[in-house]
Amino acid sequence: MKYRINANADTAAVAGDQILNGSDVSSILNIILGLTPIAPPSASTNLQITLGNLNVTGLGHFELPINFNNSSNMNYAEIKFNYDPALIDFQSFASQLVASGNYVNAQERGPGEAYFFFAAGNPINGNFNPGDIILKFNNGTMPIGSEIHTSYRMNGVDWQTGPTIKFSLTTIEDSQGLIPNKFELSQNYPNPFNPSTNIRFSLPEASFVSIKIYNMLGQEIKTLVNKQKNPGIFKVQWNGDNDFGQKVSSGTYIYRVVAGSRIFAKKMVLLK
Repeated sequence: MKYRINANADTAAVAGDQILNGSDVSSILNIILGLTPIAPPSASTNLQITLGNLNVTGLGHFELPINFNNSSNMNYAEIKFNYDPALIDFQSFASQLVASGNYVNAQERGPGEAYFFFAAGNPINGNFNPGDIILKFNNGTMPIGSEIHTSYRMNGVDWQTGPTIKFSLTTIEDSQGLIPNKFELSQNYPNPFNPSTNIRFSLPEASFVSIKIYNMLGQEIKTLVNKQKNPGIFKVQWNGDNDFGQKVSSGTYIYRVVAGSRIFAKKMVLLK
């Protein structure tokens, strides 16, 4: 059964503060479901909010999975997302949480702030994923160096600082749908490594790309890439072998990336 409430924020704000929030929704659910309203219990000090791996869903769109960990007797929870509105826009919210009497939603409260809240007809315990918040990089460009800050509270008890996401080349997997705003070569990871490592780089424009591995004597060991590439963010793996498929010895190596007229180089350590 679906319930529809025709009310604006002023009349739906049960607390009388003219702001519709998780507490109001929880109270409304209690009324609709015929439950006896109770004072919200204190929030568990062990509650943690974590964000899952960023998932690119289309040109410039990405999802951030929201996870509640160690919740205890949770009636409702709220999360604020703060970001630079010149670089990032709120789009929507997706939830696969199907449970009678629960309400999940997210909305943009103002430029650079998205507000998420979850309200339960019955208190929630343990770990669960209420859904994913969907944002968009303006102009389809990942704002390398930009951050999304979060804060959260459970059952109306004291806002706490949540996780921060900083956008870098290691934030997402390969994507030609996102166009970075500058050339960049990240440090390989893991480093030191054994037996393999990943190298990420970004191209803001189509370029002929060459990636080669050298030893400390300047001798060429391996060619990883030697082809034209479209704009995007890419990951290349080196398995610690040479061009003949033979494993190389432990030591320090240099990976050199040539993209058009630009040349980048960094050191890495193979440790067996």
